[in-house]
Amino acid sequence: MTVFFCWDMIIIVDYSQQSLSVSWMENGEAVYVCLQTVVQAAQREEGLTVTNDPGALAKTNRINLLFDFYEALLTEKQQTFLKYYFHDDFSLGEIAAEFTISRQAVYEHLKRAEQALEGYESKLGLLARHGEAQVLLAELESGLNLLADSEVRKPQLLELLHRLKQTEGISMNKGGDDDGV
Repeated sequence: MTVFFCWDMIIIVDYSQQSLSVSWMENGEAVYVCLQTVVQAAQREEGLTVTNDPGALAKTNRINLLFDFYEALLTEKQQTFLKYYFHDDFSLGEIAAEFTISRQAVYEHLKRAEQALEGYESKLGLLARHGEAQVLLAELESGLNLLADSEVRKPQLLELLHRLKQTEGISMNKGGDDDGV
């Protein structure tokens, strides 16, 4: 199979010893159909299993974010298994072969590590606070950009916003400054 990408069109040439088919699509549908076709070919030729679960990517992103916040609290083995599975995209079988254990054991290690991360998040809430800070920073930035009457102070305020983004890890209360101003 060969896939050609040309501006906003995709041409798919699927050939085997018995047949040849050529198809093309335009716009967004082209990308979806192209990906489906490539996945089907990979499954057929390589015996691959592909998940079509939209929640799988969200779960992977969440685990990666939790890992970024709480990595130091995990055991070395938990860190290693999570890195292999979520960062390096190793399969359960590949990890099992690397550590000469069963796939089930790898699965159980990963589940316990995920539960530990979720437990840390439920107690400490660093990821939730980070998300809230990101939302507030976005709102602040859009509000600053709407300041039409104070164009003189706008560069100063944008500089403050930039510094705030750099130091986002600092705890700030919603009521304003600690000195009441």
